[in-house]
Amino acid sequence: MTIIAGYFGLGDAIDVPPTLEQEMRSALRRVDDARGQVTVARKPGFYLCKWDSGAFGEPAWQESGRGEISTLVGDPLFCDIGERRQRSEQLASLDLFLDGIDQKLTSARGSFSLVCFSEERRELRIATDILGVRSLYYTVQDGLLVFASAIRILEAMPTIRRRISIIGTAEQCIYGQALGARSPYEEISILREAEYLTAGRSGVTVRRYFDWSQGSPYAGTEEQAAQQLYRHFLDGIRLRAPPDERIIAFLSGGMDSRAIVASLIAAGHAVVALNFSPDGSQDQDYAVRFAEAAGPDCQLYCLPRDDDPNFSLLAARTKDSLEQECLAGVQRPNVLWSGDGGSVGLGHVYMDEKMIDVIEREGIEKAAEYFMALHRNQLPIGVLEAPWRDQLPEDICRNVQAEIRRYPCSDTGRQLYLFLLINDQRRHLYKHFESIDEHGLEFITPFFDSVFLRTVAATPVRWGLLHRFYAHWFTHLPKFAQTTPWQTYPGHVECPIKCQKELSYQWNRTVTRSSGPVTERLPLAWQLAKSSCDPLSRNLFSRTRTLSLALLEVFGMRNSRHALRTIQTFRSILARTN
Repeated sequence: MTIIAGYFGLGDAIDVPPTLEQEMRSALRRVDDARGQVTVARKPGFYLCKWDSGAFGEPAWQESGRGEISTLVGDPLFCDIGERRQRSEQLASLDLFLDGIDQKLTSARGSFSLVCFSEERRELRIATDILGVRSLYYTVQDGLLVFASAIRILEAMPTIRRRISIIGTAEQCIYGQALGARSPYEEISILREAEYLTAGRSGVTVRRYFDWSQGSPYAGTEEQAAQQLYRHFLDGIRLRAPPDERIIAFLSGGMDSRAIVASLIAAGHAVVALNFSPDGSQDQDYAVRFAEAAGPDCQLYCLPRDDDPNFSLLAARTKDSLEQECLAGVQRPNVLWSGDGGSVGLGHVYMDEKMIDVIEREGIEKAAEYFMALHRNQLPIGVLEAPWRDQLPEDICRNVQAEIRRYPCSDTGRQLYLFLLINDQRRHLYKHFESIDEHGLEFITPFFDSVFLRTVAATPVRWGLLHRFYAHWFTHLPKFAQTTPWQTYPGHVECPIKCQKELSYQWNRTVTRSSGPVTERLPLAWQLAKSSCDPLSRNLFSRTRTLSLALLEVFGMRNSRHALRTIQTFRSILARTN
């Protein structure tokens, strides 16, 4: 199951727009090919459609004689029996209307979204995983609940009313995604981490089935925690990889993908590894060295990276070109293993000792200010109209504070960690899921395993800062994974193995006052000048200030890329409003 969308009437006599189903079905996929399969269900006041790319090779759609319909995207990995079951079996074991559903959903280790409809009860329930990685977007309009697993579907439907959310769009410009349950549109919300929505005649309610602030602090030593976490990691890999399966995985020069590939090989899997890094880079050189140390069970392909910002589309195109050469014997060629989640979940990036000191001594308000200043989480307020220059930064700071407060912890630094875990992780796979109709790939992400992350979240937050706990945990990997160098973050725990070669480092980026040579500056200045005349954004961005910035760009006195990207993001959202 790859993409789902549907609607549900909250009353008995809802007037459903006659074009709604066709709009939804047309927006489900943008590619006109024969891949995958579309399935549709229709009941009075209810409609559901899904496209399954076939990546998992297992259908996950169920209809009963009592008018019950259920489906899922992703792979929940319910671990109540300790063994992986087929997705269809997992779906059959689930009834979102039964008592104890909170415990059942909490037991899921994977990333997923679920839809369950009961004609007899006249009720719908939808749910997402414990991190909200497999997002569900929804809106309630004119007595109808409309939902989809990609926001682009709701954006493409003329029947759905959409007004820009200034604060949601501003947050998307800064963080890659709006914070909390917001979206760039006032009318559209996101079902966030560990939540399920119930819709019936009485309306819509949203409940949380798991609270990240629950649980006792870890009582063991750091070494004991590292051992336990590596057991959880191996168990998570075992649940996700059928025995003897030949695997396709990303392999960079960093720690996350190396940990996955090494653990897969140690578990008896042969791995076809894909690397998309520049020649002469640490990312490529270190991956090559690791593959040599791993031996014949790691078949590495170093491939060119083009300018496409969507890594999933790039991987799909490249994988298709290699289909005959290297994917023979791969049972699930459209399932790729990815290291997403390791840097935040285990590496505690974006945090430092001072940030923890601030939240412990001065409180959440000061910690939020420090966090935003440290990472330059700011809008280019200089080009905004006067009413927004003060209001938007204040609103965003308050929203950051609210998200940090969402999960009170005795270890207050953990609140910052959970803020990042919940809000940052979604954006890393946003493009992947929004374009999944085009590439059809499913990612396996063991660093998002819920048992693994709940254990990390119970440890003292200072253990994890700057990859310290990650480096300790890394020593439990197979020995061949520790014999060649790996790339690390600047200022974090360094790799103990030194490389003598001069290699490019992906974080060596110098911020300059200008955007570059005049051949680059002039097109940027021209785009800024054109945007200043755009009637869509005239109430948001000052024409005079935008033209002044364009002039500064021409003379190389100001780098305007950030401002231009912000203006373009607002314009693209405004263009989709109606």
